[in-house]
Amino acid sequence: MEAPKQMSGQAGSMFRMISIGTSKENKPRGSTLLNVLMNEKAMATDGEIMFNPTEQTRQWQDTTGETHQVKTTAERSVPCQWLPSEDNRATPPDIMRNELVEVWRLGDSDKYYWRSLALKNGLRSLESVVYTWNASPNPGGGGVDFATCYYLAVSAHDKHFTIGTSKANGEPYAWTMQFNTGEGEFTITDDIGNEFEIVSKDNRLQLKNPDGTYLKLERKIIEMKADESIELIVGGTRYKLVPTAVTTTTTDVTTDASTFTVNAPKVSIGGGNVTLRTPSGFAIAG
Repeated sequence: MEAPKQMSGQAGSMFRMISIGTSKENKPRGSTLLNVLMNEKAMATDGEIMFNPTEQTRQWQDTTGETHQVKTTAERSVPCQWLPSEDNRATPPDIMRNELVEVWRLGDSDKYYWRSLALKNGLRSLESVVYTWNASPNPGGGGVDFATCYYLAVSAHDKHFTIGTSKANGEPYAWTMQFNTGEGEFTITDDIGNEFEIVSKDNRLQLKNPDGTYLKLERKIIEMKADESIELIVGGTRYKLVPTAVTTTTTDVTTDASTFTVNAPKVSIGGGNVTLRTPSGFAIAG
């Protein structure tokens, strides 16, 4: 049976996959380019693939017949630009040498693209990745700019796991949450100075705000600071500290101590019934 003929006006895409390729290098960090050997065009290549361009000297003659020499680089791999396979991934995989990739080409041009096949991920070493989600209501106002997107950044290179938001869509505040695995720290912050942190090496938990107020738990110590007041409330009992006074409101106060000392230029004790019990006597010295 005769194959159906292509209808007039129909044509295949000029952008097509042309080969399975093998990475000839560990992709440089921060780069989207990768040198790839196209396997289906290098069937005689065996063993480990290396990126090792060799220098060759070529001769040519000009119109006068004079001979010239020029040095060129011979290399069977081609530089390929990263071709993303998912919408929100902003950085390419950290491909290692000898990993398999797809090689795509635009028509007969010298523009080549690579895309990971994820078939040899066991070759990977340290990896980093950034995902972004456009948070701007304006078309084209997102991209990889952290000021206009929500993002997730994970880096085994830099030892952190970070999540962040932006204010591009009218949000009143931007937030960042980070696990700093290199230092053993966890933080949640906003863009006005509020912060919660855990520092594992110091056994420290801390809350603080941009007004300088904080609560810190470090090992066996609890520390609090506030410029205006600190209040402890339990049911009907209230214990309040302000810069110039301490006020206690409660039903009964009992103090058991081996020594109780009050040093003040003026002491006032008032109430309907005041009882002082002293087994060894009581004295007031003036």
